[in-house]
Amino acid sequence: MPAGTRVVVRRRLSPAEAAEHGARWADVVGILTAVGPAGLRVRPDRSPDLPEVAVTADDVEAVKPARIAELVHSYRSRGHLMAETDPLAYRQRKH
Repeated sequence: MPAGTRVVVRRRLSPAEAAEHGARWADVVGILTAVGPAGLRVRPDRSPDLPEVAVTADDVEAVKPARIAELVHSYRSRGHLMAETDPLAYRQRKH
């Protein structure tokens, strides 16, 4: 992925961070500023005053373009509204 792409990076937390937050992974949403064999750097979206986050290649679990992550989230949270299910009025469907 080229620098300047808005992404979601799932990174592994250090043991101290994991104990503090109660989780093993953290998602960083932001703009890629540098990509290299050693890892990548992400400028967080929500807090521009936060410094860039450096994620080493060993700690990167997944990198997805943010638009894909937003699409997956919307289907997970609102997909039931699009489903045509009516458990009380059963009718045979024709395929």
